[in-house]
Amino acid sequence: MMKYVSITLLSLLCVAWQLTVSAQDIELSASLIGISYPLTNNSSTNSPVPFSSGLGTFSFTITNAATSGNLTLTPSGGKYLQLSGSGVNDFNINESNITGTLAPGESVTVSVSLKTTVGAGNRTITVNINSNDPDENPFTATLGYNVIVPNLLVTVSGLTLSNGGSTNYPTTITSNNMNIVITISNTGSGPLLLTQQNCPTTCTYFALSGSGASDFSLSETGVSNPLPANNSYQLTVSPSNVVSNGSRSVTVTMLTNDPNQNIYTHTINYTVNFPALSVLSATSAGIKVYPSPSLDGTLYIDPSIFTIQKIEMIDVLGKIETFNQTIINSEMKGIITVLIYTDKGIFREKVWLQ
Repeated sequence: MMKYVSITLLSLLCVAWQLTVSAQDIELSASLIGISYPLTNNSSTNSPVPFSSGLGTFSFTITNAATSGNLTLTPSGGKYLQLSGSGVNDFNINESNITGTLAPGESVTVSVSLKTTVGAGNRTITVNINSNDPDENPFTATLGYNVIVPNLLVTVSGLTLSNGGSTNYPTTITSNNMNIVITISNTGSGPLLLTQQNCPTTCTYFALSGSGASDFSLSETGVSNPLPANNSYQLTVSPSNVVSNGSRSVTVTMLTNDPNQNIYTHTINYTVNFPALSVLSATSAGIKVYPSPSLDGTLYIDPSIFTIQKIEMIDVLGKIETFNQTIINSEMKGIITVLIYTDKGIFREKVWLQ
């Protein structure tokens, strides 16, 4: 009888042990740019690769490694992952994939993004997760990491174009030097990432604005994105159609992951002087502009052999109206200068609008 009781007690202990080891069992791992590594409870692990907002997605994966028993995650303050440590403000965490319960063998991945305003340096982050794991509640792991950041440097003709600044282009732009080369450099330790603007209409990395925005076109075919550390590329800014003489400015805007230059802007002031463009008469070239006077502001342009690209109307106060058609309805009054931009130059005519 005693032998039977002993065997039965041993069997019960074995069953209890099996139930214990097969119950819900939390595991946590981290992943960055395809490299995954486990984080064990009450441990400290250093990331094998540096962190950067231009290196790709970082994530935590929570797994129920048991063969039986659902793993229930308990939020605190509305968050399943509680963060602390010197890097607590470095990250944005998306917990939308977490339902709160993981079946045996099931995993859930939590996307973690490094904020673009984070500076360079070595820091730590401690993750705390509350659950019904019988022997790892709470689960706590510390991750050490090194943040590397880019540094955007923009130069043109040997001049550094600082963020938020304004530069007077040193040379008058003529037909001989119309193309301007801008160099984009990354002098930091991490990759420089540009974000496209004005989507979904144009989707460009570089946005031009200002009184001279329509003067130029900028080809982005040579853009390297992201731009590795200690690398650079050059952009050629070319004239767009025919550019009129005068002084104007153009502002370049970029959106980057440089923590100190998230929104980069710089204004370039310049002067255009094409002497041959300012002395051509529309009448002498055979271009007709009529009627003058115009009683209702309507003008007709007969371009003769020329292809018109745009027409500018300028009153005595310097106000400008721009048109792309040969029949014009203007609200201006008085003596008006008409500039006709064609494929063979710019032509001028004066008219009277009543």
